[in-house]
Amino acid sequence: MKGRILGFDASTGSGAITSESGERFTFVAAQWRGQQAIQNGLTVDFEPMSGVATEIYPVGKGLEVPVDLSHLAASPAVQKIRALGMTTLVFPLAALLLVATLLPMVSTIQGSFSLWSLGTLQRQVSANPFLGNGNVAGAERALAELDAREAALQRPMTGFGGMPIDNGPALQRVAEARASMEARLSAARMARTANALLGLRWLVPLLAALLLWFCWMGKSTRTIALVTGGVSIVTAIAVFAYRQSIVTFAGAGENAIGAMVSANLEAAISVAIGTWLMGLIGVALVLAALGIVRNPLAARG
Repeated sequence: MKGRILGFDASTGSGAITSESGERFTFVAAQWRGQQAIQNGLTVDFEPMSGVATEIYPVGKGLEVPVDLSHLAASPAVQKIRALGMTTLVFPLAALLLVATLLPMVSTIQGSFSLWSLGTLQRQVSANPFLGNGNVAGAERALAELDAREAALQRPMTGFGGMPIDNGPALQRVAEARASMEARLSAARMARTANALLGLRWLVPLLAALLLWFCWMGKSTRTIALVTGGVSIVTAIAVFAYRQSIVTFAGAGENAIGAMVSANLEAAISVAIGTWLMGLIGVALVLAALGIVRNPLAARG
């Protein structure tokens, strides 16, 4: 028969078991057949005999025993964490910032990329010539070639019989190509800058962990909170700029194919919750360090 230990008194060596049907049985420690200690709430299998439980074996390895966490809640470490969470705004913000690094920062049709996996997206983009890969040198060379072409077309030219040649249509095509290449150059520069700024992303978890340590040790957090907040804001802005550079580079040139690719990328690539949260936490850290905002729980302390 299955049942559950209602209670056990170690001083008398006796206790009570309730069966699955609700019937109650008494038992003594001598009938316990388990290797573990007798615990209240433990599921057991036993042989009933005239209101007495015999041959009692534990079942389920004590999974149904309620865990008493009161000693953990009363520990000095937990009490200190609770105090820091209720007295300073910097401590919970730093902890939340670490969580934000694990959340998606950019979402695409291929999946989501957190701060830790953002490098994978960068490698995929840089390998695709149609996306914003930051190839500034290539765009600058193309513009230089267009300059040379334009200069050649602007020189007076004559054809058969000394008749002047109208270079207007050719100059118009060069002007259109220049506008297209200048747009690509601008997007490439944006991509290069965003790529460089994204290198700061590794500082975010490092500074957040350092800020938590400063709080724990009771050190002044003003400077480190300002730096952490600033780096978080810059990183969030860099993600927005990087995403925009991809879309802009693909659509540069103002032709039908570029416009279609840009529109598809606009819908396929989005800035995710991790970036928004990181930016907001960065602003909050700066405001908290400057004393502009405070922990709302501090007054209840």
